[in-house]
Amino acid sequence: MDTNRSTKPQGFPQPGARGYEQRDAKVGWIFGIVTFLALACIIIQFIIGGTMERLNKSSPPTDRWKTSSRAQALASTRPPFPKLQLSAPADLEKFRAREEAELISYGWVDKKAGIVRIPIDRAMDLLLDRGLHARSDANGVNAGPSTYQLIQQRTPINP
Repeated sequence: MDTNRSTKPQGFPQPGARGYEQRDAKVGWIFGIVTFLALACIIIQFIIGGTMERLNKSSPPTDRWKTSSRAQALASTRPPFPKLQLSAPADLEKFRAREEAELISYGWVDKKAGIVRIPIDRAMDLLLDRGLHARSDANGVNAGPSTYQLIQQRTPINP
């Protein structure tokens, strides 16, 4: 057995040992690495700029094969790019004004089917005058058509 080894645990200070790391990072190395990185970034910028300039000056690549009429037809029938929303508050204001105009005016919903739109105030008055269909309670009082009967009464929608 080695008797020169200390029997104290590793976490305790050893006799003659200092309490901090004696080696420091070399300032010259740190400064050199930072300078190298800065110069590399500048050089990369010049390389990218030169490449972009050369690409802008060269003619665009052309296909030596004639494009098919089908490809030209597809290109002409593509929809335009989507419109970007330039002012969300102004768009919301226009939307609310349009909705408000629909709520307070008469108009056709479906002219062929004879469905019209009436102002909301008039609709509420009609609802108060005519009342709602009463649902049947447990005793059968105010018995009206069930939900199933109302669904059966609807006319089917043909596609």
